[in-house]
Amino acid sequence: MKHGFRLTLVLTWLCQAMLWNAAKARPKADVKPEQNVRHEAAAMVPAGQGDVIIVWRAVVPQGSDIYAQKLDTDGKRIWRNGGVEICHQSIADAHFSAVTDSQGGVIVIWEDSREGEYNTDIYAQRLDEYGKPMWNRTGVPVCTARHQQLFPKAVVDQRGGVYVFWTDYRNGNADIFACHLDFEGRVDHRFSICTEKEDQMDLTVAPSPFGGACVVWVDHRFDSPGIYAQLINANDSLRWRAGGLPVCTGVYQQETPSVISVNKKGFAVAWADYRDRLAKVFVQLVNSDGVMVFLSGGISASSSSGPQYIPCISAVDSTAAVVTWLQYEKGAGMLQRRIDLTKSVQTNLPYAISRPSLAQFWASSVPDGKGGSVATWLEYDGGKIKVFAQRTAADGKCLWGKAGRLIGAAKEKSHPQIVIDGMHRGFIIAWTGESAVGSDIVVACVSEEGKIMWKREV
Repeated sequence: MKHGFRLTLVLTWLCQAMLWNAAKARPKADVKPEQNVRHEAAAMVPAGQGDVIIVWRAVVPQGSDIYAQKLDTDGKRIWRNGGVEICHQSIADAHFSAVTDSQGGVIVIWEDSREGEYNTDIYAQRLDEYGKPMWNRTGVPVCTARHQQLFPKAVVDQRGGVYVFWTDYRNGNADIFACHLDFEGRVDHRFSICTEKEDQMDLTVAPSPFGGACVVWVDHRFDSPGIYAQLINANDSLRWRAGGLPVCTGVYQQETPSVISVNKKGFAVAWADYRDRLAKVFVQLVNSDGVMVFLSGGISASSSSGPQYIPCISAVDSTAAVVTWLQYEKGAGMLQRRIDLTKSVQTNLPYAISRPSLAQFWASSVPDGKGGSVATWLEYDGGKIKVFAQRTAADGKCLWGKAGRLIGAAKEKSHPQIVIDGMHRGFIIAWTGESAVGSDIVVACVSEEGKIMWKREV
């Protein structure tokens, strides 16, 4: 049995256990069917002047709607109550991505089912700083090729436009395609990123400090999945080798990549790796020429005996990055390690940023602007799901207690997101929380000291 499939089974079992226990612990609300709306899958982008824009999916019996709302530095809604509707879908779990338009607005890219549930396309819309749709009222088509286009990701360029990447099934298997949209929503370049045999999937992206974008994915062209990457230049040409640059391949599989740009040094990539028969987190630095800076195959984040999963990586300054991952060893816990990008070595031992519990999921992190980082994640323990956050200093010291700071209660489909508030040096966290009619999007602002300054339902 493949390691990735085994991990999927484990995570699925844990999620089902969370749902079952949470349902036992919670009394059923007396809710009419038409009121049972689930607001979930929050995405968040900074909008300048300390404002943030939240994008989410509202699941209704007829499908789902994608909405957006802008909050000011006090958490007050700027756009209309209930948010601005971007689109309606006949499917309940349409995936989407959101990025800033660099002018106080947002660009949203989503899976669109208007041609049928099994023929989804990719569409996009831009809302200006006032929440007004600036492109076609129903969105502009990014890709309407045959079969399915799924899991869109996007990064802004340095010209007011956006690069869009997605998993594409037009050739009968999962490939990676991309395009560039200008500020008016026109597609001016299309890219075939990788169409090798078998599947290319689980893509992640990062803006390039050189003006383009980097995409990293899990590639199944050989017997064991590997990590591949491609760089789009500022002139919209592919920089690295055709079919993708092999970041790490081997006898055993690699999975769940995370990528960031690191000033002018290139791109740092983290992933879970089964080369030692047990999942371990590895890191590689790739320069703009596609040369591996670290040892071949990357460097290990930790030599601990416990399995390590789902890493995320953030650049805390021009010389260092912090990797956060889930580790099972005497319970589940979130660990971190700082990587010195100039010396290709780990600068300290891995340190725990949370208490052990039954399960923890979906870490997201940002630099704190002072050489450290802030991470947020879900914790499941005792039939309840909660959002925690932790701030760590440059030396790895936990600044918000050994267990982290409890931010609020969450629902099972929550993937908490975090951005830094450039005005008040605070941190904005968004997640899916409980409500009387299903679930709602909750946003909280946390100070540098870990104090919750405000918390709002969107």
